[in-house]
Amino acid sequence: MCAVVLLAAAVCVQAGLHIWRVRAEMLAARSQMGAARAALLSLDPDAAAVELLAAQAAVDRAARELASPTVRTLTYLPVVGDNLRGVEGLVSASGLALDAVEAITGTLDRMPGGSLALAPRDGRLPMRQLQVLAESFDRASGQLATARETLHGSAGYGLLVRPLGDARAELETYLNQLSALTEPAAALLGALPEFAGEGETRRYFVAAQSPAELRGTGGVIGAYAILTAEEGRLTLSRFAPTGTLPDAESGVVPAPNDDFVDRYGSYGGTGFWLNLNMTPDFPSAATAVIALYEHGGGERLDGVIAADPAALAALVGVTGAVDVPRVGRVEAGDVVPLLANRSYVEQTDPARRKRVLGDVAGEVLGRFMAGELTEPAAAGHALAAAADAGHLQFHATDPQVQAAFAAVGIDGRLLRPDGHYLGVFGNNAAGNKLDYYARRSIVYDVALRPDGAAVGEARVTLHNAVPDVALPRYVAGPYRRGFRAGENITLLDVYCGTNCTLRGARRDGSPATVSAGTELDQRVYGTRVDLEAGASSHLDYRLDTPGAWRVDDEGGTYTLTVQTQPTVQPTQVEVSVRIPRGMRIATASAGVEWDETTATWSGTVARDAQMEVRFVRSDRGTQDSATAHGRETS
Repeated sequence: MCAVVLLAAAVCVQAGLHIWRVRAEMLAARSQMGAARAALLSLDPDAAAVELLAAQAAVDRAARELASPTVRTLTYLPVVGDNLRGVEGLVSASGLALDAVEAITGTLDRMPGGSLALAPRDGRLPMRQLQVLAESFDRASGQLATARETLHGSAGYGLLVRPLGDARAELETYLNQLSALTEPAAALLGALPEFAGEGETRRYFVAAQSPAELRGTGGVIGAYAILTAEEGRLTLSRFAPTGTLPDAESGVVPAPNDDFVDRYGSYGGTGFWLNLNMTPDFPSAATAVIALYEHGGGERLDGVIAADPAALAALVGVTGAVDVPRVGRVEAGDVVPLLANRSYVEQTDPARRKRVLGDVAGEVLGRFMAGELTEPAAAGHALAAAADAGHLQFHATDPQVQAAFAAVGIDGRLLRPDGHYLGVFGNNAAGNKLDYYARRSIVYDVALRPDGAAVGEARVTLHNAVPDVALPRYVAGPYRRGFRAGENITLLDVYCGTNCTLRGARRDGSPATVSAGTELDQRVYGTRVDLEAGASSHLDYRLDTPGAWRVDDEGGTYTLTVQTQPTVQPTQVEVSVRIPRGMRIATASAGVEWDETTATWSGTVARDAQMEVRFVRSDRGTQDSATAHGRETS
């Protein structure tokens, strides 16, 4: 009997050594897989291949350790066997993830010129190369789906010791991050041929937005051009002021939806170019742009692309400084100050001033489409970052192309996410250009109730930081009687989801009057905020939202999405979340700090940000592990 016990102990020790080596190899593989993902995002197949080979070697070594007879012996034991099968699932899923990334990097590596093959050249997109890359992303998505199924088919979290549960949670996060990259990319790459005029010429309204005068989607549309796409060849017309386009009587041009009429009809609705994009929902604004343009005698349009100075600055950063007629040499750091401020101050001739935005946009976009790029990967990153921050937005009338834009998150829609939501948007009502100096911050304190509801105390602070210097009337106003020079007037709208209720509103400590309405099923509360030069104002909202967090057997998950429009200075946001009593926080998304009962996040938000908190009942053991997935845009 004693000999049997000693033999069993020896087997367990030997197996433990194998499993310890498996853990070490998987930690190394995890690090190298993360490096490979980063290289993939940079369109650097050589660097990704090096990391993939190292990760694959580590996974292979882990698999050989698991194949040891002493390890296999323990698979028949309860609990121990579950954990070993969990390790096997971890190793197998890791291998599938590596295969998925390798499918993409291999495709990039085989392209003549590497990532250069994906750049536009002489005004033409490389249609064939994009199609091949789309197919590889599609294959990778399928492999990642299999990897997730493999991981979920192994032992559940409740049977895993905490280190193994943490490793599984991290791999699940990695797989979800890769899927969030490959699935939308496959959809977008698959839709690009139609967008680029394969089989049929397409035309797009290119709207140049100016954040110096805020609108819901970013800024007033000051200039426009028409982009023509035919079999991958892109041609951009000269930019012209939107003031040259005819307006229409209110109610004559069809509205994108009934809410648009109710909320924006008194400001011209679909008949007034300067107010077409007061809505924060870019698909609605784009639909109104197409309708008014075609009503005024313009050719049939297939979509709208909106860009603001920050998007143009991002492109100048990778194409190099541009020489613009009547302006001179423009560096990347000059673009936003020039287009959102200096051109209004320095150009006294209205016609010349209105041409500056179009001239810069035309020169920058023209160089990009001509393929004047030494680093296509950097250009791709610049465009992706600009689109992610809302500085570049796309809409297509073709449902498949529009679905691809939505999948990638570049369609600029008013979000309606699951979970908790807060949206803050403003429109300039003074007709001046003082939003270049506007500052905005949001502080949101949230208390979660046991029934799944949330009580939120939101404070929105607006500050008019216009300098104490003489500014032209065109910049500082007033543009009509009743307005004062240097005064910033904002129509402030707070959106809070489909089923929230406003329990109270105050401005600077006193009760505030707000209007209640809906837009695309979202509850929205609006108020007008007048600020003299140098003044600030605090708007406080108490919001009740049922069903704000998801309850499950182990505890619950809370997700908050904060959305705003792109502005010259990104919105400062601070969030604090207190979970229900009897719960403790298990994990949270990147950038979130937490103790057992409270999670906090702070940062700048250019367009939207999301935080997620996972919590469990306080009486559950430390063996529990869960994963959370979050995205920050700044």
